[in-house]
Amino acid sequence: MRATSLPLPPAQAQTKQPIHQDIDALIREKETLLSLIRATSQVRNIQDLITLFSKKIKGQDHHYDYAQLVLLNRQDQSNLSGITERMNTLLKNNDEAHLNAVYLVNIQAELLQYISKATSPVVVHLDPASKNPGKEINQKTTKTTGSSLDKSLEDFITQFSVTANKGQMEDCLIMELKAKDHLIGLLLIHTCLPSGFPKEFSLLTEEIAPLITSALLNIMDHEQILQKSWEESFLLAFSSGIAAVRTQEDLSEVIYGSLKKLSMVRAYFIRLIDATDRYLLPFIHDKEAFYTKEAKFEQLLRKKISIKEGISRNVLQAGGPLNIDFRQEVENGTQDPYLEFWKMLGEEKSGFSKITGIPLSVGQKNIGILWVITEKIDNRLLEGISAQIAIAISNIKANEEILRKESEKATLLSLSQEMAALRDRNDLFQKFYSKVTTVLNIEEFGMVLLDQEKKTYKIIIDQAATFARLHPGQEAVLEMEFQASDAVFQRIASSTEPVYFDVATLSGLPDMPAYVHFWKAIHLRQVAAVPLKVGGEVIGAAFFHVDPVTKTPAYSALLQAVSHQLAVAISNIRSNEQVLQYKQMLEQENVQLKEEINSLYNFSEIIGSGEKMQEVYRLIRLVATTNSTVLVLGETGTGKELIARAVHNASPRKNKLMVKVNCAALPTNLIESELFGHEKGAFTGAVERRIGKFELANGGTIFLDEIGEMPLETQVKLLRVIQEREFERIGGKTPIKVDVRIIAATNRKLDIEVNEGRFRPDLYYRLNVFPIHLPPLRDRKEDLEALTWYFVRKYSKRTGHQIKTIATGVFKELRSYHWPGNIRELEHLIERSILLMDGGVLKQVQIPLGQAKNAEQRPVAGQGLNPGQHDMVPTSEKMTLKNMEAEHIVKVLKICQGKIAGVDGAAALLGIPATTLHSKIKKLDIKKVDYLD
Repeated sequence: MRATSLPLPPAQAQTKQPIHQDIDALIREKETLLSLIRATSQVRNIQDLITLFSKKIKGQDHHYDYAQLVLLNRQDQSNLSGITERMNTLLKNNDEAHLNAVYLVNIQAELLQYISKATSPVVVHLDPASKNPGKEINQKTTKTTGSSLDKSLEDFITQFSVTANKGQMEDCLIMELKAKDHLIGLLLIHTCLPSGFPKEFSLLTEEIAPLITSALLNIMDHEQILQKSWEESFLLAFSSGIAAVRTQEDLSEVIYGSLKKLSMVRAYFIRLIDATDRYLLPFIHDKEAFYTKEAKFEQLLRKKISIKEGISRNVLQAGGPLNIDFRQEVENGTQDPYLEFWKMLGEEKSGFSKITGIPLSVGQKNIGILWVITEKIDNRLLEGISAQIAIAISNIKANEEILRKESEKATLLSLSQEMAALRDRNDLFQKFYSKVTTVLNIEEFGMVLLDQEKKTYKIIIDQAATFARLHPGQEAVLEMEFQASDAVFQRIASSTEPVYFDVATLSGLPDMPAYVHFWKAIHLRQVAAVPLKVGGEVIGAAFFHVDPVTKTPAYSALLQAVSHQLAVAISNIRSNEQVLQYKQMLEQENVQLKEEINSLYNFSEIIGSGEKMQEVYRLIRLVATTNSTVLVLGETGTGKELIARAVHNASPRKNKLMVKVNCAALPTNLIESELFGHEKGAFTGAVERRIGKFELANGGTIFLDEIGEMPLETQVKLLRVIQEREFERIGGKTPIKVDVRIIAATNRKLDIEVNEGRFRPDLYYRLNVFPIHLPPLRDRKEDLEALTWYFVRKYSKRTGHQIKTIATGVFKELRSYHWPGNIRELEHLIERSILLMDGGVLKQVQIPLGQAKNAEQRPVAGQGLNPGQHDMVPTSEKMTLKNMEAEHIVKVLKICQGKIAGVDGAAALLGIPATTLHSKIKKLDIKKVDYLD
């Protein structure tokens, strides 16, 4: 193939003959130019340019086969891409269009320089016989012997040739299109006439080139105006929609409604940078994209993508729109979750291979990335869209933050109100868990409290306790005491902000508390700890299992606010518990005082001045000023409680309470609760917390009457109280320290009880520190007269009888009686006698018949007397032991008016358990008619 470029000679280089010898032709030429000038001034769009070629140029008898526009693909003319596409679309649909096509290409600089130096249009003469139109330019036959420049010119023209008549020559006229000496493109006119282009046509082309350039510039300007106007309208509409956005859902609708108007956009999605500035998290995605139905899309959606890897890093570093070719990235070996997902979809299935990403920025800070799946897009438009979206997201986040803070404030206010109203720990934990787990987005939390001395602390609640029971050996952690000096608690207590612990790291350190290893066992990752303070004083700590990404200043502030509410609530509950405790103690003290006021032994002083009582007084004086444990021994009715009270009243504890406990009168299953108290819910029927007698007697004295009747299992706990001076309520976990003096009393011989296994020897030795033996009334008959007068005055006042004197025979009769019931029996007989008498003289005391005579003749064992002493009972020599026992029981029952159990019962007078007395009554066939009137 041979190509020859033939620059036409300039007009001054021609002969002096007229260019147009025919005047009419000259006139037509001028008219054509004028018509073209008018036409080009009116060109505004592609259709006008087509009309210009079809009617104004082709229609003036200037033959050519087709024409083409080649626009230079320059950086500052990138907007021509859309123009060329729209032009070619119209040209294909217009059969009469003589402008065949418009191209946007890159031209070699050497070739452009050659064309630019030509003083007239360049005509290239081609040999169509050697062309191979169906192949690429680099596959054409190259037989030319011309220069490489000729070859480049030939190749350049051939790539745009659309017709070639075999065996004929083809000429192509190349005309520069310049605007202010700035080359914007080339006009290519093709002809298959053997004669080629006449000189007149070439000259006409020179004349019309500026007009075509002007028309093209008009189109470009008009297209730019339209494009800019459309973009402005689009961005204005988009901005209007964005302005109304308040939520993520609103933004999603606006983006969908706007981006779907852009035909080049196939799909879109947005990821935002998280609070740690490390990962991109899903925010909004096109829900109509086909790939959303893929199972792995959900995995990609949930995946945290690092901002320092893959194509996301490239986009953020670019600072503007970045076009990414998936195929090219895969060939380059780029590792990225998006590429992996694209490969999984497959090229044919996915239907796209390019994506454009642009950072979403507010100020100088990147907040995320907008991804648009498209083959190409106007970057300027995309920048405007991304700027609006970034502002909208910033507003949404600000609005969400405002709503979050308002919600937090409302929740904290609600929590504060509920916490202030709480008075019970169980209610606190339930309320706290339901509220705070929602606010903090947590599942497990725990709390520890310091003891009163602030040396140790214990776990008082742990929502992970269920896990502890699933791990052998871990449940014991919940019951342990920990030293307040350990490294974990000290770090928490010394911090003014929440402390975040990485459990894996913490568990690897030496000397860690056991609960740290428990955290690891139940797979906790990060625990936030906050000190609980009241008035600047640390009372404990709260632990929260939090997600590592939540370690933000806002979250830490929320933790502190919640912990402050919790600390105040705990303080209020503690105060309320103390108030309730004091209230219960006052109530029980009131009951105790009333009992003392109404006590049968409400003596202003102990009555008795005999030798044996003087010994008792001496012992009271010796022991009263100490804290030693006192054991009062003596028969029933001898006044052991009165002696105990005398010891208390003479001691430094006299201004505190002396609490009385009758161990024989309490049921076995309740005696422990009575002594030590219980927590609410400790057992069936424990509907509230109960303060025990020991706690009530703190600082004072506790009198354990009938200590010999205490069950063995309770004796063990009593021994601990005596030794350690502390105890725990039933159902409680915290030891309670007490300062109590113990005075015990019994009518049993405890040494015998110990030998027979009914009383613990270690407890006996603890109680028998300072024993006081009370003599029975029969051994101190010198006090009978004083005691009789005391009871006479007491019951005379109560009954209204005015007794002025007592007959002499009464005292003689009283001294003749053996007094098995001791002082209590004397009191009852005096009361009965006063009720039965008439007048002002007590002439007779209703002593049981037959008891005064021969009162000291026969000894009776089993009365609990001191060694060497014997009780004497009157009986007939012919009376059997069984009859004698039955008669004696009947007489005692009469004295007690049929009462068997209790303080004033017959069993107490006889010195035997009530169950034993019931058995004897049944065995001896004693009927109620025998002892009841």
